[in-house]
Amino acid sequence: MGIWYSIKHFSTPDYKKSFEYFDKAIAIQPNRKDIQLNKACVKIQSGNKTGCDDLRKLETEGYPDAKVALQRFCSN
Repeated sequence: MGIWYSIKHFSTPDYKKSFEYFDKAIAIQPNRKDIQLNKACVKIQSGNKTGCDDLRKLETEGYPDAKVALQRFCSN
């Protein structure tokens, strides 16, 4: 649901609702790096560049998909 509410097919993505769903998912499954990665990418998509810091943390923790996301979204 977190990704669903961030999709640009809506006239205006509802990032607030998106982050609410991500936070609920993380509260239930705090060790799921994929959920954390998706939340970080949506943060960046919403204009919040602190998502790059979240991706760097995931990369430091050894999550390989974070490196790909960093290259794609945070190379500037």
